[in-house]
Amino acid sequence: MNVAVIGAGSWGTALAMVAARAGHSVRLWAREAPFAEDLQRTRENSTYLKGITLPERIEVTNSVGEAVGSADFVISAVPSHA
Repeated sequence: MNVAVIGAGSWGTALAMVAARAGHSVRLWAREAPFAEDLQRTRENSTYLKGITLPERIEVTNSVGEAVGSADFVISAVPSHA
């Protein structure tokens, strides 16, 4: 199953990791391009979930269309004020 997680804060990152560890392909959406690029490159969300390595099944993007385009399931994990 292809899963999209909208929001790359601590909760979104944790949910993406649960889905990836369950064997799903995950696209994690981050609002800011530099943040998304850093997550994809370093495989760590050092801002919100420091010290945890992102599984290879997680692809990070800042394009909502790319994140949800082939998703079978979408998880919204954005702050309520957003």
